[in-house]
Amino acid sequence: MKQLLCLKLFFHGMVYLLLILQSCSNEPIKLNIKPKESEPKIVIYGQITDQPLVEPPFVRITLSSSFYNPLQNYYIDNAFVTLSDDLGNVWEFHHTDSGYYRPASLPQIIAQNQNFHLKVNHNGKLYEYKTKMIPISPNRKFIDSLTYQYRSRSEPGTFWDGYYIALWGGKDEKTAPYLYLKIYENGKLKTRFSDTDNRQTIFLAESRFFQNTISGVHLPGAYKLGDKIRIAILSISKNEFDYLNALSNQMNNGGGIFDGPPANVKSNFTNDALGVFLSSSVEWDTLTIR
Repeated sequence: MKQLLCLKLFFHGMVYLLLILQSCSNEPIKLNIKPKESEPKIVIYGQITDQPLVEPPFVRITLSSSFYNPLQNYYIDNAFVTLSDDLGNVWEFHHTDSGYYRPASLPQIIAQNQNFHLKVNHNGKLYEYKTKMIPISPNRKFIDSLTYQYRSRSEPGTFWDGYYIALWGGKDEKTAPYLYLKIYENGKLKTRFSDTDNRQTIFLAESRFFQNTISGVHLPGAYKLGDKIRIAILSISKNEFDYLNALSNQMNNGGGIFDGPPANVKSNFTNDALGVFLSSSVEWDTLTIR
């Protein structure tokens, strides 16, 4: 009797499931979902360094684009931008092209441990950012020299054929614990590990992970004969390091189960503006792969 009851329940369950599947296949449900978009926000990005000939000062101002149309990029060319420090200096930045603002003349040598205050006025709103330059100790260089060596992707830990650059130097963790590595390949800032890699990234490092003597640490990317490379190491604060790290993660957000939800990166700018302003001490070096 129990077996018969189970068979009846199983039969009715299968009929019910078939009815559901049939109704789904014959009458597909159409969802007319229209995404709600928020108003675009002002985005401010820039820098001031103690090596203005190597890493010039600038501010770029744009508007955030839609998540559904990320290729749109509107820039602002009518803002009033000033930068001041705690020594009484004030620099006006003027629009030059495509949302970039630059000072009329390069600032003189910037003192380390200097505090900076960026102000951006646009459409009656004031956006402010305060930051302090983190020095790199003059007694301990991050970059003593750069070398290169050809490596094949058949070697362990190598993903692309090419020339790999190694850094030799030292560190001073107390003065520059957070680093932003800029690599210029033939005059263009490198944002990918290779030409065939679609991921964009910002190259960051913490000096606590280095030994006191940096002996041949490989830098990102693979290069070819004739490439002219310039390496710049910028010291940044922890707030700016965290911002750039979060920004890099969002740029590579593929929507996987381990990715966070896409969102604007929280900024220290006032008035709900997005972006970051870096005040950095810089070390740099160049080489040509021959």
